[in-house]
Amino acid sequence: MNSRAAYFLLVLVLVASLFFYRLAQEKTRRPLLITGCARSGTSYIMKVLKKSGLVLGHEVVRRDGASSWLMAVDAKEVPEGEGRSGYVFDHIFHQVRHPLKVISSFHSTHPPENHVWDYILSHTPEISSQDPHIVKCAKYWYYWNLKAEAEAEWTYKVEEIDQVWDEFCRRLGKKMGKEGLENIPKDANSVGPIPDFTWNDLKEQIDPDLYSNIQELAEKYGYTETI
Repeated sequence: MNSRAAYFLLVLVLVASLFFYRLAQEKTRRPLLITGCARSGTSYIMKVLKKSGLVLGHEVVRRDGASSWLMAVDAKEVPEGEGRSGYVFDHIFHQVRHPLKVISSFHSTHPPENHVWDYILSHTPEISSQDPHIVKCAKYWYYWNLKAEAEAEWTYKVEEIDQVWDEFCRRLGKKMGKEGLENIPKDANSVGPIPDFTWNDLKEQIDPDLYSNIQELAEKYGYTETI
């Protein structure tokens, strides 16, 4: 092989390598990500949408996207399911649930030794491993929702999904029936009876500034029955 042919072969190899490198770096596109805090109904909304013809995975990505609290942050390594790195979503919706419900449920279902706390703490420096468990859960609701809200185009209350369904469909650009809303009970992913914290419980156990911040964010999201 002469030097001219060798040169062109080298150029061809370099161009092909660059093409395949860029192809490998491209993220997979999906229509929708629903995110927020764990225990905010991400499993419920996935089931509702599946019944209405949209295929989302719960904490994993399927044909139409995912419903996952883990994907509020762009991480590759997650304690379960899939991380958000490697995907780009046309729409990101932020789903919220009443703070007392989330904090109470998370407190019961994710004790201090639960493996997901390592993931949460690695992305939320405001939470200390030395914080009392109730403080960790309260901070989690506050700071994780802020992360999800910053990534999303729209925030809605899961308790009002019936009322915002038309807006949900409009933003997604799809016409979907209400079969899921009518057939999937809102307690579909219930973990059984959990003692609910009250606002007074939080006020007595967490820092006044954190308590005030949680109340303000709750009111912003439409939960106005705070004290």
